[in-house]
Amino acid sequence: MANIFYGLNIGRSSMLAHQTALDVTGHNLANVNTEGYARQRVQMAPGLPTITSQGSIGSGVNAEDVQRVQVSYLERQIARVTVSRGHDEVLARGLDEVQSALGEPSESGLNGALTELWNSFDALAARPQDLALRAQVLDRARNLATVYNQKVGALTELEDRFDEAASEALADVNTALQELRDLNAAVAKAEAGGFTANDLRDQRDLLVREISRKIGVEVESDGSYLNVRVAGGGPYLVHRTGVFELEADRDADGRIASFHVGSAPVVPEGGEIGAYLELRDEVVPGLREDLSTWMATVVDRVNALHRAGTDRDGNPGRNLFAWSGDTTRAVVAPSAGMSKAEAGAGLEPGTHALAVTVPTDPAALFSPADRGTGGADTGIALSATAGTYTGQAAIGLDYHVRVTDVEGSAVSLALYRGDERVGETVQVDA
Repeated sequence: MANIFYGLNIGRSSMLAHQTALDVTGHNLANVNTEGYARQRVQMAPGLPTITSQGSIGSGVNAEDVQRVQVSYLERQIARVTVSRGHDEVLARGLDEVQSALGEPSESGLNGALTELWNSFDALAARPQDLALRAQVLDRARNLATVYNQKVGALTELEDRFDEAASEALADVNTALQELRDLNAAVAKAEAGGFTANDLRDQRDLLVREISRKIGVEVESDGSYLNVRVAGGGPYLVHRTGVFELEADRDADGRIASFHVGSAPVVPEGGEIGAYLELRDEVVPGLREDLSTWMATVVDRVNALHRAGTDRDGNPGRNLFAWSGDTTRAVVAPSAGMSKAEAGAGLEPGTHALAVTVPTDPAALFSPADRGTGGADTGIALSATAGTYTGQAAIGLDYHVRVTDVEGSAVSLALYRGDERVGETVQVDA
């Protein structure tokens, strides 16, 4: 038969167990806004019974353990959603940046510049002999080319920025892998006594989610450890207390070309890194190609109309626009001829740097027939100072002037592109 204090001991054990439960409830309430915190509960178990002549009599209740409340299915769903969310958020922000770079719709964008060009053509059509309106057409055409080139340049800068962002995300992943390794060791040490390290496990799970946001991973439970590997059965990034960093291979321009872990190649699937590379390799190049196609259509149609007309002297029209060696940079093609050429003393044959306004047919620029006869708006003025030619250029191309001969006060000039001579010799007097 149990003694008189047996019932009191049952009450005492019950109070202690439920006091523990109240403490855990308070801990849950205190961490209601703590990111990554998993609710905890007390695992109750009956006390060891006492065997009496009347049979087995229970001894109350004990607080056996404090457990985290988790549903494995939901945890796996959260992991998948985290990867998708990281990818989609970066993609959305990147598309906002692309839209901002294009500046459309706005009066200062391509649509506005094209509208201004059409309006200037309409005004000139009504008064074709008006020199001011002719100059306005050229100005609006140059503005359209400038705006287009600026937009293409802005997209190229975005490619570089997205590559830098992917590199930063890669560095964050490797830092998080080191922290995960440390938490694995801490959890294993804390649980060596048989109790669950709930708060440390919360920190570890939160860290795994941060890694998942940046690159898709798979997580394996290994006792007190979490092992993390690249999604799709890829190589391990963390195995117990071992870390295997994700590294990038770079191309000649320093951009990320591929990834590897040890000798194993890795292709990021989803996550922030995947989104940055998608923006860099697919979204921006595709949009730039669309812009190039659009501008090429404008150039072809405007040039066709321009060639169909005549200038004020009755000469056949020529192209208004040209491409500067590739279809990513549009320019206004100026008319042939030089307005003035002056040479100073002390020049020697050789290459002299010059930003040249190049016509559709570069050879026409230095043809003897046009020497010194062009109007103020048909060419550029050259001046020789300290052996270097300078001039105001409408466009910058890979052309330069070479002094081919110096005889007394006469200086002979020729137009080259690289080492290829593309213009006839012009002789000017100092």
